[in-house]
Amino acid sequence: MSRHVERLVPTYDQWPLAMAARVEVHEQTLHIMLLVEHLPGMRERLDIDETVEVDPVNTSLLRLTVPVHLRRRGQKLVIQSSGPQPAQRDEVLIAALRKAHAMLETDSHGMPIADEAPKSPYDRRMVMLAFLAPDIQRAIFEGRHSSNLTLERLIHGGIPPCWAEQRRLFPK
Repeated sequence: MSRHVERLVPTYDQWPLAMAARVEVHEQTLHIMLLVEHLPGMRERLDIDETVEVDPVNTSLLRLTVPVHLRRRGQKLVIQSSGPQPAQRDEVLIAALRKAHAMLETDSHGMPIADEAPKSPYDRRMVMLAFLAPDIQRAIFEGRHSSNLTLERLIHGGIPPCWAEQRRLFPK
């Protein structure tokens, strides 16, 4: 949300959301109320799917409407603009992936191997993360993985041994 305000009011030199009088979250849009003094030049910087108008209830405010998607990332509900998203790393998933690799040794070809099964059921499910397809693991580390690829889904939903099946279930 703050990147929209920064883009539309680039001359504002404080934290972008400090200038918002009110923010409303709707199912598919975000409404940011700004002082009407910020209107000059704003219309030229709008994306195609964004609108700005004087608020009909309070004419001293602008109503900036931005289309958004509500996404679940683990236990959090995240508001994302509908445009292209910058990479966003899931640190919990990355830490779990690192833990999974730490539980294993590697053979002479660099492939993961285990001398014995982990003791706890949780660790037995966790170690399976090390067997995700390399491109899926890389996407997780770079924050390019699908938003439906969460630690909870991997731990409780199971990971197919076939990399092609993994790619079908967890597209980037």
